[in-house]
Amino acid sequence: MEAERAGIPKTRMLERLAEEALRMRRFPGMVFRGPEHRRRASVVGTGMDVWEVVMLHEAEGRETLLETHPVTGRQLDVALAYYREYPEEIDRFLEENNRPPEYWQKLHPGLNIEVHRPGDAEGE
Repeated sequence: MEAERAGIPKTRMLERLAEEALRMRRFPGMVFRGPEHRRRASVVGTGMDVWEVVMLHEAEGRETLLETHPVTGRQLDVALAYYREYPEEIDRFLEENNRPPEYWQKLHPGLNIEVHRPGDAEGE
């Protein structure tokens, strides 16, 4: 029934679920969320996807990230280990996030876009 709702064959749904289960077993503290066509690796207890943790790590460094965000050292290490194993998957989300506002405005005319990046000063 779930496969029908997602519009994919049952065997494909089972393959995806098995792959996610294997990844969660290899990387304890990881879960997958989102709609079937856009599943994302996330870090349990943070409310953040792996790509978001990686982005913050690259922008702020380890110490600042751990001091200013709801991420523990262990959670960060798991997210970075996952990224090392599946860089193409995470890089797709990072690239999407880095698209300029003009891209999104063209894709969704009339959308009011306000851009905030790590390291931006408040109120600018």
